[in-house]
This record gives sequence, C-alpha cells and structure tokens, in this order.
Amino acid sequence: MKLNKPILYSIAIHAVILLIFAFIKISSRPKPPEEKWVEVQTLPTTVIRKPAPKPALEKTKAGKKPLKTEEKTPEEKLVEERIRQEMLAKKEIEKKEKEIAQQLFGNKSVNVKIEGIISQRRLINYVLPPRLPLLSDVTIKVRVTVDPQGYVKRVEFVKKGDPNAERSIRSILYQWRFEPLKKGIKPHLEEGIITFHFVVGP
Repeated sequence: MKLNKPILYSIAIHAVILLIFAFIKISSRPKPPEEKWVEVQTLPTTVIRKPAPKPALEKTKAGKKPLKTEEKTPEEKLVEERIRQEMLAKKEIEKKEKEIAQQLFGNKSVNVKIEGIISQRRLINYVLPPRLPLLSDVTIKVRVTVDPQGYVKRVEFVKKGDPNAERSIRSILYQWRFEPLKKGIKPHLEEGIITFHFVVGP
C-alpha cells in the first residue's frame, strides 16, 4: 500500500514538531545547583564564668553567726573611761593600804589601818604607840588632816576607846609624816581615817 505524498509530508511535519517539543521540554528542565566550597572562619570561643560565691560568714563555736558590734558613742566611751579610772584609783588605794599595813604590823600589840585619800601617799615617818596595860582589845578611829608637805595638822577622834590609848595616839600622830604632794599639784589639805586596834597580849 502506497501512501500519498501529502500524508507523508504531514507525518514528517508532525514528527519534526514532536521532536521540537521534546527538545524544548528537555531544555526547559532546571539544572541542578553546582556544589561550591565556601571558606568558613571559626570565631574565638568566649568562656562565660559564673561570679564567685560570696564567702560565708564564719560561725562561732556554737554554730551561730557572730553578732555585729555597734559603734559606741563618745558619751558611752567617756563613761567607760571614767569607770576604768575609778577602778584603777580604787585598786591603787587598796594597794597603798596593804603596803602601809605591812609597815605598821611590826608591833604585835597594835594593828594600824589607813583609809581615804592619804592612803595614796607613802608614809615616810611614823611612830607606833607603846604597849599599854589594857584589860581587853581596843579599837580607836582617828580622822587626820595632812598638809601639802605631808605633816599631820589636825587629829579628831571618830571612835574613842581607852583614854590612855587616845593620849598615846594623839602624841605620836603629830610625829607622822606622809610623802609631800607631787610637783604640779595645787597645794591642798587631805584627810583620812586611821584605825588603831590594840591587842591584849601576854
């Protein structure tokens, strides 16, 4: 069977058209992306440090936190200093009294005790009363006034006893002499109490 030329031409044209469409379809497909190498720079790493914990308060032996001491006011400090000075002065007086008592205890028939402001001054000269013929122990207290040079200027009996003991005490006290006032101290009279305790001995 022979085909007509027009049919052959038609088949050929259609075949060419199909080939053109096929070529266009293939060429219109998207090309896959090309692989590229990109240089990447590494950034320096930063170390983030946590703040150091605050040191815990030291605990006392009992396990409790120490209490904060409040600052003392100038008035409180002044009062504490005054109390401290008074305590030191009291201790000094007691010390002087003991020293003088040790000096005067040589005579076993009479004990002597000095009190008051004059006890702070050293006794540089003294005479003890003689042994007296007493029937019992006797205690006599005398208030004495001492001048700036240390001499006894006045004698006043606070607690009386045996008359003979009183006369003996009055006569010997004016022979006593205390240490003079130190330089720089305004001259003034000072008083004190002297106790004589007479002991009846064999």
